Amino acid sequence: REHGKNEKLRKELEEQSAQKSTCPPLCVIEVPSVAQVRDKVGELLLDEALQKEWDWIIVTSPEAATVLSDAIARTDCSRDLSIATVGAATAHALRGEIRSRFSPSKATASALASELPNAQSVLYPTSALAAPTLQETLERRGFRVQRIDAYTTEPAIWDDNQFNMAKAAHLVAFGSPSAVRVWVDRLGNSQEGAGIPVCIGYTTAKECLRLGFQEPIAHPKNPGLKPWASEIIQVASSLYE
Repeated sequence: REHGKNEKLRKELEEQSAQKSTCPPLCVIEVPSVAQVRDKVGELLLDEALQKEWDWIIVTSPEAATVLSDAIARTDCSRDLSIATVGAATAHALRGEIRSRFSPSKATASALASELPNAQSVLYPTSALAAPTLQETLERRGFRVQRIDAYTTEPAIWDDNQFNMAKAAHLVAFGSPSAVRVWVDRLGNSQEGAGIPVCIGYTTAKECLRLGFQEPIAHPKNPGLKPWASEIIQVASSLYE
């Protein structure tokens, strides 16, 4: 994940590892592969869109939740908004008095697209790199969707120390497909000695497979911080059995 957004995972790993006697001591090092960059045109379009009425506003990542919260603050959009989030981490990233009114049974974009209560109009602020799957699924269900690419993901800059720490990693916790692509571009995959991947969810694990990591790719069945940390602990423990 991007810089400054990994402390919760570190704390969760510390708590869970302390409760598991078979887990070896963990040295958790933050080496972000990606950085988020706001799109000025996209932000203007989002500001304009918030002046309209929407049945639902959907956000599928903590960064999208932050972008939406900032836009609501800028435009002084004080009316009651129906916001749907993909999961708990995204809902928690909403700021101020903004609250999520709906989350799907599983924290994935596909679950959100299939379970979102029926309505007519959806505002969808997202990353320029987001796949069109969610929008297309909603449109097949009859929703009118306005997607706004309000930010994008770029490779993070590494210094020599970060390169060396990345090369030495036994496990690599991937929080997005974008992070996988940057890592493989710089260090290769696990067959080339680039660490064993443990992914936040299925979509990220699928990107690992596409880029040549060996099966099986560890990931929780239900995405989320606690299940992700549990998966990391389990893989770390298996290495020392």
